Amino acid sequence: PVAPLVDALRLLGADIQYQQKEGFAPLIIRGKQLKGGKIPIDASTSSQFLSALLLVAPLMENALVLEPQGQIISQPYLQMTIDLMLQCGFHIEQSETSIRVQPFIPTKSMEIAIEKDWSAASYWYSMVALSHEADITLSGLHLNSIQGDVQCAEIFEAFGVETVETQSGIRLEKTQMKQTDMFIDCIKTPDLFQTYAVTASALKLNVHFSGLQSLRLKETDRIWAVCNELSKMGVEFSYPTPHELSIDSQNFRFDQSYSIETYEDHRMAMAFAPLVLKIPSLMIQHPNVVEKSYPSFWLDIHKVL
Repeated sequence: PVAPLVDALRLLGADIQYQQKEGFAPLIIRGKQLKGGKIPIDASTSSQFLSALLLVAPLMENALVLEPQGQIISQPYLQMTIDLMLQCGFHIEQSETSIRVQPFIPTKSMEIAIEKDWSAASYWYSMVALSHEADITLSGLHLNSIQGDVQCAEIFEAFGVETVETQSGIRLEKTQMKQTDMFIDCIKTPDLFQTYAVTASALKLNVHFSGLQSLRLKETDRIWAVCNELSKMGVEFSYPTPHELSIDSQNFRFDQSYSIETYEDHRMAMAFAPLVLKIPSLMIQHPNVVEKSYPSFWLDIHKVL
């Protein structure tokens, strides 16, 4: 659903029409100069809508003032956009209730360093957590990161993965699991939910998740998809509220073969792949979905198996 973004762009002077279903692509867009100004925008669906507006704001006639409404989903991604734009010389001011972007394009070229992807790193954390022993180095990653998904280093410490920072990146080592019951809030890092859920299940942990409200609107309904696949393995679920999920994996079964559906979702394939360390006969359907974010995923996995 793209209605919040389309509504905001229309308020800024955009000419956008829905071609079929109201609120969804495909769209017909007739490009024109956007005016700028002060607009409210629903931030409870996706931070990507706010980031998209920030990136085009410098080209508007007047300053753009965004007033996010509701709890901001994936807030670290929004802050990453702002930080990188400031680094490149754009003029942005933040307050507790608004973000102001001046219509200004920097004229001086510059070089910036782009961090490696912490979301992709989470699958290697899962590999280490599910191993009997492991020692893996991921280059180009640092714990002092502007990415919200760096949170996985803290969560996986409870799963039995120690993170040691080195000059070239981070080193992951298998240690003892520190907790059997956990509470994980995914409101800032929803892309890690699948990895957490699969890893915790294979470790036979009980985990309560909150902050899942955006996950039904991703490439697939990720809550339903994860529960559907893990239920094949004996995992049980309860839903205290629409935005929460509790998993009980005490009856997780390793002694069968499983075929995992990926639902056209790259993160489903990558989150379930580490289970091969516990279930050698695991099969991942439609493995090419990983090309969206990590094209070399299967080649990299093959190096360590």
